[in-house]
Amino acid sequence: MRELGRMVFLRSAAALAFWACGSDSSFGNTVASGDLYFTTYIGGTNVNKIAFDFDGKSLTLGAVINVAVTDGADGLIFTADKDLLVGAQKNIIHKINPTTQMVQSQTAGGVNAYHMALDPSQTCAWATGIPGQMARIPLNPFADGIKVNLSGDDTVITSIAFQDTDHAFYTSGTSIGIGNFGRIDMKTFKTTVLIRNLPGAHGMAYDAFSGDIILFGGINIVQFDPATGAFVDNWTLPNVNFDQGTVDGKGHLFVADMKGYLLFMDYSETKRIGDTTNFWTHPTVAANMDDVAPLSGLGSNPNPDRINSNIRHTWDGFLKPESNEWVLANGRVLRIKDAPHGSGKNAGFIKR
Repeated sequence: MRELGRMVFLRSAAALAFWACGSDSSFGNTVASGDLYFTTYIGGTNVNKIAFDFDGKSLTLGAVINVAVTDGADGLIFTADKDLLVGAQKNIIHKINPTTQMVQSQTAGGVNAYHMALDPSQTCAWATGIPGQMARIPLNPFADGIKVNLSGDDTVITSIAFQDTDHAFYTSGTSIGIGNFGRIDMKTFKTTVLIRNLPGAHGMAYDAFSGDIILFGGINIVQFDPATGAFVDNWTLPNVNFDQGTVDGKGHLFVADMKGYLLFMDYSETKRIGDTTNFWTHPTVAANMDDVAPLSGLGSNPNPDRINSNIRHTWDGFLKPESNEWVLANGRVLRIKDAPHGSGKNAGFIKR
């Protein structure tokens, strides 16, 4: 246990590895598959995607595929019409059709747009700096942004994560990952700081799986319970620079490391990011990796691929009598909620 200001982390874990760490047991680990969209902060091919597949025991990544080339790229989210909205690190917002690669651009209302957040109404988005001023970006139709004036404890912020329609949490951390964490009234735009100089207060995502807010920055990933107002967990990894991350709502965490790596963690059995039994891995993805698009909740793809067609598995096995366990040919055991529907060889496995 370590204390930081008024905050106490109940658990912590730190390790250094490249491919697979955590528990040796694959029992109960849930699967995940799809496409992760991300940006790079330097380079022409700066909006990309990569296929991922986690079979409960190991993570497989496909090749990086370029989606678009834009004049600057940082934070990115999906809009309700399935386009990507990308902050350009300047007074520009790009709207990209991932299929046709067509790019539209508007100003960000005089704000340097880095991180992006979709409004619960889905009729607008919000752009922020690192930290910087905030702007409202109209989406119906897509138009120039409108700067809003923040008041209260912080007048420049980095990320926002909505608590409800009118209230959100915010961070104010720089790219090294240390800043304030607090609440913002989205009607009055008044900020109220909860804790100052918090390691990890840079990127942020709401996790429907645990009901918590997950923060990312520097070498830290922090878990905050909005129901109790308590910081419940912390996880650190040396020699990284975490920027923005996302969760899939099923207990899987994806965090961009600006040194070119991706952190993946399966916390589906523990609901705690600092639990030492969690599986995690930190593979190379792309130089200058920056932000990742949400995989669940606001700003996620409205119609994602449920199963990545480029990566396939054989789920040979049988249902253990009078149990909820599916036993694979390799001896691995899946819970029934993750198991094939039917029985016998390749019995129609459906990932959820």
